[in-house]
Amino acid sequence: MILRGRELVQAECDEWGEDRVHAHADAHPDDPERVYRLEWLHIRARAASKEVPDREWAALPPEIRRAIKVGWTNGMPPMASAHYSRWWQLETWLRSLV
Repeated sequence: MILRGRELVQAECDEWGEDRVHAHADAHPDDPERVYRLEWLHIRARAASKEVPDREWAALPPEIRRAIKVGWTNGMPPMASAHYSRWWQLETWLRSLV
């Protein structure tokens, strides 16, 4: 079986709902997309809990969240990363006008 993109699997999970995803995973233990589905449910559950209150942060790929956390851990002030990202967003918007 050819694996589909994570975005397609995530959209399917959102459409199916948690109960159906778990039932499908139990019924098809050899499905190569099973891990993606269960991982997405876990991410959604963490985003809904107090552990990760910000859904936008939870929606970021793990590599990006990890990179930002490494920067914060090594002394980069969180406000600096917020300021830089807003500046980048403004700069990108201005370039789109040209």
